[in-house]
Amino acid sequence: MRNVNPVRQSTRLWVPILMVLGLVCLRVSPACACTVSTVGVSFGNYNPLNTAATDATGSITISCPLEDVRVEVQMSQGSAGSFFPRQMSNGGFTLDYNLYIDANRKSIWGDGTGKTQTLSKQRINRTSVTWTVYGRIPALQMPTDGMYSDTVSVTVWY
Repeated sequence: MRNVNPVRQSTRLWVPILMVLGLVCLRVSPACACTVSTVGVSFGNYNPLNTAATDATGSITISCPLEDVRVEVQMSQGSAGSFFPRQMSNGGFTLDYNLYIDANRKSIWGDGTGKTQTLSKQRINRTSVTWTVYGRIPALQMPTDGMYSDTVSVTVWY
């Protein structure tokens, strides 16, 4: 008799930089003076048999030479068209994930609609400020092997 193991072999997925963050500068007065730079969230290898969520971080840095600027930082839904959940894709295949404002990964970073949060009234005074973006892929998803990615836009109001 042949021994058949019904357990699926561990499959690893490479999840590359998740956020290719763009900037939309919205200012009514003189030309935009503040700059934004980002470091995307890169989850690395995802193991679909791992019972724990896969977490990673990225960042958003805003530099502003103006005095006493208060900013609001919003994020788009990405290609899924939804915050609940956001989805990375690999061709026609998807992998659920989300981006959060807090290290506990309870407050979804979005545009303030639904139950999403924005960074509001954050003060920048002739300096640079960096915020961490907390990412999470829920455990036990069974996507097809491959490279998954998504593009999320950042909008900064000041």
